[in-house]
Amino acid sequence: LPRREITVVAGARRVAFAAALLLGGWLLHDAAESVAPPVQAATFVDQAAASYRASLTRQAMLSQPESTLLDRTELSRATGLIVPAIPTGWQVLDVQVYPATSGMAVAMVLRTDKAETVALFTARAETPADRLPVLDRRDSRSVAYWEEGPFAFALTGELPAARMLTLSASLAGG
Repeated sequence: LPRREITVVAGARRVAFAAALLLGGWLLHDAAESVAPPVQAATFVDQAAASYRASLTRQAMLSQPESTLLDRTELSRATGLIVPAIPTGWQVLDVQVYPATSGMAVAMVLRTDKAETVALFTARAETPADRLPVLDRRDSRSVAYWEEGPFAFALTGELPAARMLTLSASLAGG
């Protein structure tokens, strides 16, 4: 082959090789994205666990009074978040607004109808969960989290994982 044709063939091979690498990288990225949960899920669960620890600290302090008044409409208006309905028989022990990576967050400490203390954290976040709760662990505690539209919710406390999933399912359905 003449020198010019060899150069064109070699150039075409390099272009084809580069295109194959680009396409392969693109496909790998898409495959990895569908398998791995969004980074925000870990961040959201970490924030929920931190808010739980802060709530426990607040409860132990005499100088930090709890706010037991839950006005879902006011919270929604002020934060842009939707707080789920609390099941009948549950008691609100504390409601606080916290900063979050995505803006505002609402943290609530609740007592269930079986006298179990749990914390509900609400913020805007993307997680791999849908309306069905997903279980994670932080600080040796179970954290069940789910989403409804742009809102993510996490329930945590000192309860076994199965119980946390049951309680979070009752909140997700409400």
